Amino acid sequence: MNKQYTLASHCKFMLLAMLTMMMLFSLARVALYRYNIDLASALSAKDVWISFGIGLRFDLMVVSIFSVPLLAGFIFPASSRLRKFFIVWLSFVSSISIFFCIAELDFYREFHQRLNSLVFEYMKQDPKTVISMLWNGFPLFRYLLAWAVLSGLIYCFYRWLSAKTLRATQSELIGKNAAPWWLRFVLCVVVMFALVLGARGTLREGPPLRWGDAFHGQNLFANHLGLNGVFTLYKATRTGNGKTDKNFWLNAMPIEQATAIVKDLLLTPQDALVGGKEHPLLRTHKGSPITHAANEKKPNVVVILMESFSGVFTGALGNDLNITPSFDQIAKQGLLFTRFSTAHASRDVCHVRVFPQFARL
Repeated sequence: MNKQYTLASHCKFMLLAMLTMMMLFSLARVALYRYNIDLASALSAKDVWISFGIGLRFDLMVVSIFSVPLLAGFIFPASSRLRKFFIVWLSFVSSISIFFCIAELDFYREFHQRLNSLVFEYMKQDPKTVISMLWNGFPLFRYLLAWAVLSGLIYCFYRWLSAKTLRATQSELIGKNAAPWWLRFVLCVVVMFALVLGARGTLREGPPLRWGDAFHGQNLFANHLGLNGVFTLYKATRTGNGKTDKNFWLNAMPIEQATAIVKDLLLTPQDALVGGKEHPLLRTHKGSPITHAANEKKPNVVVILMESFSGVFTGALGNDLNITPSFDQIAKQGLLFTRFSTAHASRDVCHVRVFPQFARL
């Protein structure tokens, strides 16, 4: 029997396992595309293929990282115990990936974003309410059942894959006729180098494949389609469960100096600071008195704030389903802004978000 057969068997098992995970993520991307097909109406076939091509690079990053423990198969002689560990590990990471891929279907439909820090923000604020909303608003039981079934199937598949690659070499499972150590070491280094390249996602110098590399056109859905939900969720954990690293924003100047500059930019002669040290920018504004003619009617200004009022379903912005008739009528009578920005300010840092294609009155 060939001495290198055990090593070749592990190479085959590792390659097929990685291809299986790549196929798993590709099918998840197809499901996301079909589940949000209404957002893809303006996409051309070329845009879709480009998105899926970019997606393969992000998928390869995740799969390469998941495959690192399999390097142990090159260092140690083949054994049934080590192969069982590989099966359990691959089943575990695949099951976790399936869970997030299923969750992302409705997450993207709700927020038009891949998995990100919102997952942590909502769960941390009020987990009981969030779980209740998920249970009553989505077919959670069916999703969990589908996850359990798919996880079981993928476990059975990895077991079958292991048996298929080891069927002709039962005598080598206990370490007999193993390949020489130097050959195992060389192959381990070569495969490890290949995994590092795969985990980078690019051959360029400098930083590895980044979130922004998925943006290749003007259509937001096409850009998002190229991302990997596990990758984006991992990136969110790098900022402290969705929180922005304060030092990242504040290492340019002391907070006192930054506050003084903001005060100088914001304050007018009619403003008075009332917040003290706790809220250094809290102020009141005393405007100039407005005089009206005796027969002139004073303006009646009504400000309406609505949470999660998506512009995609708004008739005034082009939707023809007549879902927002009252808002559409008000938009004709008032001022409609097609671009709107909000700023969330805290004591330490100010976050600004710009929402294109959204309207506020």
